Amino acid sequence: MTRTKHIAGLLLIFCLASGYASAHTRSESYSHWHMAGNSITGSITIPLREVVTLYQISDSTIAPKQLFQEQLVENVLVKANASVCAMASSSLLTAPSDYVRVEMTFVCQSDKPNSITFRAMLDTAPAHVHYAKLHADGLLLGEFLFTNTADNWNFSDLGAIENYSFFSFLLIGIEHISGGIDHIA
Repeated sequence: MTRTKHIAGLLLIFCLASGYASAHTRSESYSHWHMAGNSITGSITIPLREVVTLYQISDSTIAPKQLFQEQLVENVLVKANASVCAMASSSLLTAPSDYVRVEMTFVCQSDKPNSITFRAMLDTAPAHVHYAKLHADGLLLGEFLFTNTADNWNFSDLGAIENYSFFSFLLIGIEHISGGIDHIA
């Protein structure tokens, strides 16, 4: 009976400790990018609770939605080969009350866009993960996982994207499982 009590006690400790596990507190955002000719438009969505962390690095008094929009303007870059594409617009879109959605359009001078650099949220949440999808002509061309160590997506070679994306998601899954005591238990 004593052994059963010890096992039950250990299970209780693991269950209580799992409330503090970091595996389920990862900061995440999502985007869909649509290419048309020499322009690309992205719709970026993030939970409002994630945006509030931006106040750690900003003493701003503006609303969270506008603060996130500014964060994107400063930390998202689109290129066509080596040339930086101009941001044509940035606007807030309608989203559920607990989310923020921003649309950004970039226009490139001579070539089609072929890379996106995404650094938004990474200063306040280094473990932030941004899931991006690229579309053209109504078709999904590829997916990419932006992280603190992989903040540039060069989609000029779509064949290489699929393989890299798979391994990026696999690595995040391994980190998720190993980073949470509730998964290990």
